[in-house]
Amino acid sequence: MRSRAPLDRTFRPAPNDLWEYLLADASAASSTPPTRTLPALRGSYHTPRPTTQAPSIPSPADLERFLAIADKDLEEPAFIEPPKTVNLVEMMPYLFRMAQSVPRMQWRLYAAVVFMMVTKAAGIYVPILFKQAVDALSAGAGNISDAMIKSAVSAIVLSGVAKLVGGFFKEAQMVVFTPLAQAVGRQVAFHTFRHLLDLDTQFHLEHKTGSLSRVLERGTRSVYMIFRSLVFTFIPTAVELVLVCALLAKAFNALVAGMVVVTFLVYVTYTTVQTMKVAEKRKAVNAIENETSAKTVDALLNFETVTLFNNAELETKQYNRYLRAYHEAGYDSEVSSCSLNAGQAAILAVGVTAVLASGILSCGAGAMTVGDVVMANALLLQLWAPLQFLGWFYRELR
Repeated sequence: MRSRAPLDRTFRPAPNDLWEYLLADASAASSTPPTRTLPALRGSYHTPRPTTQAPSIPSPADLERFLAIADKDLEEPAFIEPPKTVNLVEMMPYLFRMAQSVPRMQWRLYAAVVFMMVTKAAGIYVPILFKQAVDALSAGAGNISDAMIKSAVSAIVLSGVAKLVGGFFKEAQMVVFTPLAQAVGRQVAFHTFRHLLDLDTQFHLEHKTGSLSRVLERGTRSVYMIFRSLVFTFIPTAVELVLVCALLAKAFNALVAGMVVVTFLVYVTYTTVQTMKVAEKRKAVNAIENETSAKTVDALLNFETVTLFNNAELETKQYNRYLRAYHEAGYDSEVSSCSLNAGQAAILAVGVTAVLASGILSCGAGAMTVGDVVMANALLLQLWAPLQFLGWFYRELR
């Protein structure tokens, strides 16, 4: 076994001290010399100068510009009492109350909802136009006239316009809504951080800094994503389901619309049950990730102590152990997520096949047209697309 070189504990003045080197480099990269020094680290144990040049600190011009913008409107976020549970029934009013409490931004929520309704309306209108184009071409029974072609081309052009309108308003709703969602996330982060600082010393001694910072970051990000998903995924999908079922019931019959509703209910039930299992495994992944972050931050914060007691090897081994555990837990969670996605795909495949088969039978009986089948297929694909995010949304909520 190779012997370990003893730690050099010889005291040296710090001309080559790492901190002195970094401060000198920072001073060279900035027009303003650093006003703070680290006297406690003067005379620390010698750290050789790196063989490669340390990366220069980027110019702070952009940071100063955004900080100046923030200083112009630096109001303390309002405090809204959070719900006792993460139940969706309690979370939705809580998020909307926070949105209403943000000064001068309430209009953004209503504007985003209006843009979302325009996007959904345009999206539903596209399959209807495709139906008209197909019916126009199939009406001639092989003898396609100029009027049929003109009608089909007009329907296709209008569908392109509808797609353009839908795409524009979809992006516009994100531009309008993002500042509000960020403000809501800032509310949560601000009051959570203040709450942490108000806790007693015993709490901070018993909890690891790296783990707390990771939890704070993940919680703030989750609030932003959940709020956005509620406005642009969960509620719009429910509204779109009602509209699609109404169109299918009118174009085909109540049985076809009922198949869509049954498929949707089976999909939601399966997703909810399986996501609860996936969420438990994801909690284990997050716990290990917190410990890994805690180990990294605490070891770096206590670098002098780690070096003094020659514990670098021990800290590295523990860090590697957490990384290995994180990989195993992450793989287990990924397998569960893949099983969930496979089950969802199977349910949707069976549902779409049943609905389209029923529609084709109606066409064979002469009650429906080929365009109706094309419209049904496009509507179902458009309806199922947001459902792919249902499992992720419920997992984030949990």
